[in-house]
Amino acid sequence: MPVNYQKLYAYLVGQVDDAIQMVADDLFHGKHGYDELFAVGNKLKTALLTAEEMYLDDETQGSLV
Repeated sequence: MPVNYQKLYAYLVGQVDDAIQMVADDLFHGKHGYDELFAVGNKLKTALLTAEEMYLDDETQGSLV
């Protein structure tokens, strides 16, 4: 079955939006160190890995359609 790219895109946009909000919140509260940057990087990395898994699952099972 075809991949539902709209669902993958919506998932990634939501996760990136959350990561950007984390940066904004950290800057607002005066936090801008290694730990905060590492947390944002991990969130983005997890989002990409999850989207990849969703894509691969869809290729084999058609679960996104």
